[in-house]
Amino acid sequence: MVDETAYPDFVLEGFKKIAKNPDELEDLLYQWDERCGIRHYDGGQAMKDAEIDALQDVLNRQKKKQ
Repeated sequence: MVDETAYPDFVLEGFKKIAKNPDELEDLLYQWDERCGIRHYDGGQAMKDAEIDALQDVLNRQKKKQ
């Protein structure tokens, strides 16, 4: 189950639009969280920038799957 308070609104709402079910939403959020953490903690990117770039990464991967 997703704790919606743990994610920025723009991320959560963006993924809710494309997720087909709660499991897919959870997977998308997991992917985003992982990429965001890598960019911010390992890469030293500012958190806001890491959040936006991670969102774009996951959305681009979803487009390629289609």
